[in-house]
Amino acid sequence: MKKIISLITVLFITINSTAQIKEVTSNTKESSKKMMQISKINLLGNLIGQLNKESDRDFYSVSYKDFKNTNQSDIKTFAIGNKETVKQYRDIMLTMIVNKTNEKTIELEGKTISFKRKSNSIETLITNKDGETSKMKWIAKKHINILFPANKLD
Repeated sequence: MKKIISLITVLFITINSTAQIKEVTSNTKESSKKMMQISKINLLGNLIGQLNKESDRDFYSVSYKDFKNTNQSDIKTFAIGNKETVKQYRDIMLTMIVNKTNEKTIELEGKTISFKRKSNSIETLITNKDGETSKMKWIAKKHINILFPANKLD
C-alpha cells in the first residue's frame, strides 16, 4: 500500500513539475479585441452600464455591474452585435415603457435577455448558456437614451 501511495505521489509531482509556461507574443496580444467606450452610466461612482464598440469592426457589447452580487468589482459584459442590433435592443426597452409591457425575453448572441418593466424603468436579467443569471440595475428612459445614444448610433 505504501508503494502505491508513493508511486501516485511521485507521478503527481512529476506531472505538476513538467507544466509549461507559454510566452505571450505580439500576435496573441493583437488577437485580444480593442474596445472603445461609447457611453457610460454611473450612480454614486458605481458602474450601472457601459456601451462598448470594437475599434476595428461594427460590434458592440455592454458592460454592467452585476446587482445580483454585492461585490462592487463584479463587472460583467455581454455581446449585443452590430449597430442595427443595438438600435433594436434600445427600441425594445423604450417601447416596453411606452406600451407598458411588463416582460419581454429575447435571445442575443447566445444569451437569454429578459426585460422586466416596473413603472418607467427596465430591469435586465442576462442568462448565459450555463443557466447563470446576472442582473443589470433598473434604468429609466433617460438612462436608456444615455446608454444607447441615438446620435452615436445613426
